Amino acid sequence: MILAPVLAVVLAKGGGAAARAQPLEDIVYASDGNLESVSPDGKKHRRCRPLAKSQEYSSPAWDSTKTWLAFEAGPHDGKSRLYVASSRCADVKPLADSEGFIRPTWSPDGARIYAVSYGLKDAIGAWQPTGERLPDVPIESEGPRHPFQTIELSPSGHRAALLNERFETITIATFDGERLKATTTLPRGFAYVSAPRWLTENQLLFVGKRKEEIDQLWRLNVDSGKPTVVAMPSLALRDWVAVSPDRKDAIVCAGPSKEEAPAWSLWRYTFKTHEVARITKGQEDVEPTWSTATDAAAR
Repeated sequence: MILAPVLAVVLAKGGGAAARAQPLEDIVYASDGNLESVSPDGKKHRRCRPLAKSQEYSSPAWDSTKTWLAFEAGPHDGKSRLYVASSRCADVKPLADSEGFIRPTWSPDGARIYAVSYGLKDAIGAWQPTGERLPDVPIESEGPRHPFQTIELSPSGHRAALLNERFETITIATFDGERLKATTTLPRGFAYVSAPRWLTENQLLFVGKRKEEIDQLWRLNVDSGKPTVVAMPSLALRDWVAVSPDRKDAIVCAGPSKEEAPAWSLWRYTFKTHEVARITKGQEDVEPTWSTATDAAAR
């Protein structure tokens, strides 16, 4: 197998051998074609910098142990493919036959990587973490077939949330490890939805809006279908959400709601206290993923 160009981890404000030996911080995100990482308090930053300058990186996704990171990479305006790298951004492996697949996600046990493709209307792609391609996972559903934008597995791995192609609804499906079976489509009455992330086995977070409203963070009970807004009036939100391992915090991509052209950076929201804190200062910090592992287990 031909390995992709090795990536080096460097501090956002410097480099050196000591910096390259350090693992990424718990929250990894995309910014200006690079993979960046930040600690949950915003005090520590590390960059996953590609040695091949022609590559742009996006859609990072941690596995459950903070051992491996899946992501997309490819030339600007060119075809991308999926890769896996270690927590130190080394040992890079391409996923076989992954051209055209986007937004990878892991099974909760870290044994599989899944991704969607606009070329697949009734299935998703699957890989082993070592890079081998597995048979596509079929999606059983009634009605017209269409591609999906993202797939997100529940904490048990037995349910899936698939964002529909037009960002209008989320398909909820059961998953037995071999096939997905659609059971319902939610939420109802929304003009736009994005970024479904599981909080519990029956609750999702997502970014959405109704009619002329601004994008807000919502909590959705997938059994009852009832959505509840998570109010953050000081922020204008964009499409991405990540959830902390203990489910007490969320990371959102947002800017101050009073600014006409806000810088899109990452903010940490605490559910219990409703506190909001900015943890990055970029202009286009997007697609966060939050490791579910403890520091001790990961390092």
